[in-house]
Amino acid sequence: MLWNCSTPVITGRREDRLLVMNEWLVLRTRPSSEKIAAEALKINGYSVYSPRIDAIPPPFGHRERPLFPGYLFVRNEVVGLPALDNIAGTFGWVNFEGVIASVSEEVISEVRRRVDSINKRGGDWNSYTDGQDVLVKSGVIDNLAIIVGEA
Repeated sequence: MLWNCSTPVITGRREDRLLVMNEWLVLRTRPSSEKIAAEALKINGYSVYSPRIDAIPPPFGHRERPLFPGYLFVRNEVVGLPALDNIAGTFGWVNFEGVIASVSEEVISEVRRRVDSINKRGGDWNSYTDGQDVLVKSGVIDNLAIIVGEA
């Protein structure tokens, strides 16, 4: 399970800003502001994880992109939740009916392992070979089969 919204109940209310250690909270950032928000949170004493994968082949330079654009995982190293009013690039906590979504350390470790594996293979752009059939399983173009080819 990626999102855990059962226990403990953590709400965005100022009086309930207690955080269980070893849980990562899910934060929404403003568009294209993952790096800005991550740095601001780190300066304020929070551990931040923003999984990034290689996105452009080496002949054209090296560029990473967020695996989850617009989201960060934040773990508290100090007491309480950060007040996001003064944290640049943040939009708010991901929550379901007022309960902030959290992810276990075990899930974060697995995401780190998979991101490392993708990057060691050359990034996401290197996942397919010329002529390979690809089927889109979800989204606005689901069930569309295409053949990967050089542009």
